Amino acid sequence: MDRREFYEQTKDRRIRSSSRYYQKLLRNLFAFLVPPQLRVLELGCGTGDLLAALKPKRAVGVDFSAPLVDVAKQRHPHLEFQMAEAAEFQSDEKFDYIVLSDLINDLPDVQKLFEQGDPKAIEIKERVDTLFYELVEQQLVRAQSVYRYFPAQADGNTIVVYDPHERSRVLERFTFPRQPGGKYLCLADFVRPVASGEMDSVALFVVTCGLGVRELATAYKDAGAYVRSHAIQALAIELAEAYAEKLHQDLRAWWGFPDPPEMTRRDRFQAKYSGLRVPLGYPACPDLEDQTKLFALLRPEDIGVQLTEGWMMDPEASVSALVFHHPEAEYFRADRA
Repeated sequence: MDRREFYEQTKDRRIRSSSRYYQKLLRNLFAFLVPPQLRVLELGCGTGDLLAALKPKRAVGVDFSAPLVDVAKQRHPHLEFQMAEAAEFQSDEKFDYIVLSDLINDLPDVQKLFEQGDPKAIEIKERVDTLFYELVEQQLVRAQSVYRYFPAQADGNTIVVYDPHERSRVLERFTFPRQPGGKYLCLADFVRPVASGEMDSVALFVVTCGLGVRELATAYKDAGAYVRSHAIQALAIELAEAYAEKLHQDLRAWWGFPDPPEMTRRDRFQAKYSGLRVPLGYPACPDLEDQTKLFALLRPEDIGVQLTEGWMMDPEASVSALVFHHPEAEYFRADRA
């Protein structure tokens, strides 16, 4: 079965899934990231709900599924929708934002393009590399972080966090869901229980590479440098993720569990290290409101990171996480076995 056949056969499921909690969360996230009243193009728009949530001044949605495009037109008649392959779509119109949705399997293997000497891939990489070195040399993007180890114990599905200076005083409690089947995992399983009489520890952190990035991106856009405007925002996000990965590596080492010397960068990307880091809002800890507890413990406002009313971090290029050292800790979804 080819890709088009698969998508056509699963179109009903894609239409139904557009109302699920995750899709609503995704729409809220993009609505926070993309300012309203702008010109937006979405490739792989499906039923058009995400595009409509952005409240654009001008919008074009593109999808290769005719039934989905028909649904999008019915749901959002004030927006424009076209049926086309994303790779073949052409337009002379300028857009402030381009959103790629449902296209992961359609994107080319970038590493292979580099190895094959693809001229477009190499040109884009050279432009992004040039911008990256400019940002570093001129210190236009700065990596900042706040982190701390806390004494902790598990009480059922709850992780109890104690004061490092007065270990009998409870500072905060994080309660997490447990899988309904399978291994019945819960994040609290990776911390020694209160009943053991032994104190364990967890680490929390927030990193950011986003201070001043929005203003710089806006200045580039106002000057007509659209590629630079998008590239600096993408670079800041990737740098924040890279810094979070490096800080987690350091936390493991400072904890007394350093990575083996033979571990490669790809091994780290595949999480083959000991322990686990989970950002709040992810499947194992889906309650994004817990960010308020993490912020109360770490005070990342001191490095310029704020929480929005929807518990998202501002600047966007920021990462927060709870870190566990348990050697058997693993990634899982709490909503399924």
